[in-house]
Amino acid sequence: MNAFYPYPQYPQPRPLFGFEEKKKAPISKIDEIETQDGESKINENSPFDPSDIELDKEQKIPKVPMLKKTISKKKNLLEKKKSYQTTKNIHRYMVRNIIRCLTEDGLKSFVSGICEKEKVSYDIVKDYYLSKIEFFTSLQFLREHWCAQDSESFETRALKKVFRAFSKWFLEERAIRYILNGRMQNKKAYIKYKNDVMLRFIQSPSSYLGNKY
Repeated sequence: MNAFYPYPQYPQPRPLFGFEEKKKAPISKIDEIETQDGESKINENSPFDPSDIELDKEQKIPKVPMLKKTISKKKNLLEKKKSYQTTKNIHRYMVRNIIRCLTEDGLKSFVSGICEKEKVSYDIVKDYYLSKIEFFTSLQFLREHWCAQDSESFETRALKKVFRAFSKWFLEERAIRYILNGRMQNKKAYIKYKNDVMLRFIQSPSSYLGNKY
């Protein structure tokens, strides 16, 4: 017991074996040696690098790593996703209007003329493509109906030929009217897709290999 410190004093606990803190010798004893002239110089054999002190002094607390780049990357991904969804909606709109125009009563005589040329019934064409209208969500699926294969049956090839011939007529003669009378906001995007994608695609659908818009 100490008169000035009434509470009992206990010895400091010793560190666990293997975790003892190593006492560092003063830098002057490690890194400086005395020459014969009595002058001191840096010991070249010392592992201490004096430049480390400057680096430690200049070291700053790092900011949140890659925060701006991460935000920018997420923003780009959202923009790409939005652009893809917009293009997909435009594609669906164009194809659905092709099929609706193909099956409406006002153009029955015109479509029937194409059907007679390909020797297939108008009612078969109408029922077939009305049943497929929900599946035309990509150029890949559209390609399958614009390309008639020799291995397919005569009726299947005739259906595809009628559909491709009518689609070409619709894109060249009627699509712009549907777009201008539509309720969409960005009409220029629809016109651009019609001209740059669908009209080019229908000229040579067999050369299309991917599902790009």
